[in-house]
Formats: sequence, structure tokens, C-alpha cells
Amino acid sequence: MSNFDPDDLDSLLPACTVKPMVNQIRWFIGLDPSDTVRTCAEHDIVVEAYSPFAHGLIVNHPEIEQIAARYGVSAPQLCIRFLLQKGAVVLPKATSTAHIEQNAALDFEISADDMAVLDAMRDTDKHEDAMQFRWS
Repeated sequence: MSNFDPDDLDSLLPACTVKPMVNQIRWFIGLDPSDTVRTCAEHDIVVEAYSPFAHGLIVNHPEIEQIAARYGVSAPQLCIRFLLQKGAVVLPKATSTAHIEQNAALDFEISADDMAVLDAMRDTDKHEDAMQFRWS
């Protein structure tokens, strides 16, 4: 499935002969899909997070960059690690071999305090330094 919210799941599940196994949803730091994640967990449905960088809009968010720097990692690495620690399967986009390798270098753990700060963020894709998204 893709982008099924709790109401969609409540409508779909009783009609299924085969239960869906994965719900692919847009999820990044600053976007809180906790109702969907909770509903998926209740039904043993894996959540796959796409657009973990909000189409690149949050990779230069000052607070995200600051937290990433404390761990010696890039903002995209922090974004991926955040979602992994939330229990998601993460589907990042990479445009080069170097980015793919960097996205896989996640041998750090975000502290509970920093996770709480990241959890509390909202609308991170709308900050003043957000990159302009272009289809290319």
C-alpha cells in the first residue's frame, strides 16, 4: 500500500483476503504520521518511509544540521537514522554513489534527548533556508 491513513486501513482490512504487509508513507523529521504508524503497528504492517529528506527541503535545516554535527554525520544521515530508530524501513533517494555510501554509514545512535527534540519539530520543510525543489 502507499499513503494509507488509519481510516483507509480501517476500510481496507476487513475486505482483504490477504493482509497488506507494507504501507509506504511520506515521513521525515517535522512530519508526524504517528496515528498511521500506530495503526500499522496494531495490524503488524511494516511502515516504509519515503522522502526522508522532504525532497531535500530539510537537509540544510539549521537545527537538524546542528544535531547532526554533534554526531559527526550529515543531516541526511541523521534523518535516516531517526526513522530507523522509529522502526521504519527507510527509502532515501540518492543521486550519486557517494550519497548511497553515506546513506548506508549509520553506525551511530541518536540519544533519547535528541530524539525527543527531533520528534517535537514541525514543518521543518518550510524553514527559510529550505532548498527549492525541482523535478529533474
